[in-house]
Amino acid sequence: MKSLRLASGASGGLLARNAEVSRSMLSRIERGLVNPSVEMLERIAAALGVPVTLLFVDPDCRINFSHVLSGQGLAIQGEGVADGYCYQLLGPKLFGRRALEPYLVTVMDEAGPYLSAQKAGVKFIQMISGEVRYRVGSPP
Repeated sequence: MKSLRLASGASGGLLARNAEVSRSMLSRIERGLVNPSVEMLERIAAALGVPVTLLFVDPDCRINFSHVLSGQGLAIQGEGVADGYCYQLLGPKLFGRRALEPYLVTVMDEAGPYLSAQKAGVKFIQMISGEVRYRVGSPP
């Protein structure tokens, strides 16, 4: 659990607050001194943004690997998806020092600027073809 917390960048105090557990209880859970309830584990997992099952995986044995065949990513539709942009989720959240959620984003010819695509965190962009203007920070 501690490795997931560190990968998320959260302090123990922040995670404890978001999971609605005391800081001392979270510390004891991370050190393996107590057996938390399933409800508490669900709150901690939700605060970390991971499935509860990931809390039971040995971080030294965890393999961060995702293989998705071409065209078989999970199509993301609905609120928050701008017209002219197609999103495919290419795998689950992968963890290392930081969390990574891989998407294939296809920008159609008719797509306009996507000004509301503002999310905190680290961005990784690999252009396969075309060009993009990407701005970080407040508008000029």
